[in-house]
Amino acid sequence: MSKTALIISASSDIASATARLLAEKKYSITLTSRNIQSCADLSKEITNISSNICFTISLDVRDVTSFDDFFLNLKDTPELVLFCAGKMESDELISSKNRGYFSQEIKDIVDTNFTGPIIFLSKLKDYLVKKDKQTSIIILSSVAGDRGRSKNPFYGSSKAGLSSFSSSIRQELGKSKISVITIKPGFVRTKMTKNLNLPKFLTSSPEQIAKIIYRAHKKKKNVVYSKFWFLIMIVIKSIPEFIFKKLNF
Repeated sequence: MSKTALIISASSDIASATARLLAEKKYSITLTSRNIQSCADLSKEITNISSNICFTISLDVRDVTSFDDFFLNLKDTPELVLFCAGKMESDELISSKNRGYFSQEIKDIVDTNFTGPIIFLSKLKDYLVKKDKQTSIIILSSVAGDRGRSKNPFYGSSKAGLSSFSSSIRQELGKSKISVITIKPGFVRTKMTKNLNLPKFLTSSPEQIAKIIYRAHKKKKNVVYSKFWFLIMIVIKSIPEFIFKKLNF
């Protein structure tokens, strides 16, 4: 019986790198994206690598009304689900002194990073419990959610909510066949961070994160950081608030 994987928001760099790695491991893969045309080349590449047909399904994680139909049309029950939806603030929003004027962008960030994901993951959880199959739900969150910072308040707070929700369903499913794994990659060289000046020794490639994701799936981990980020976030979270509010990083 072939191994199966479902990748949500597969057009992201980390998702694409993970899809290629899973194809090398001979997984049968289903890709989703708001615009499935953006996954057309990746789908062909995966088919060539694995010799398995790669399915593509249109899915917008902001459109919660589409989720029931999505699960009705899902062809196979996956043993690995990678949830990669994410949206950061624009440069204009970050640099603005009137961030409240960007209400539509803020709503889109929260809907993409938190509201849509927790509803989708709730329905995914119910779907998988009924199938009674050994499965890993791997949720791509962020170290930005470990402590709020003024430079990415909407991305960070929405990812904090996603991490908290991941912990909730991990506890709920603790005695089931379903593993819930939270990945917090730290800095990654992707389309989303292309305009940022990232320190090389703390920055991973999408391919490195893909390997972390796969190992976490095989070992049934709970929360996984890349590089030195676990230690870095321990230090950052330990800074007293009266000092932290005076810092600028």
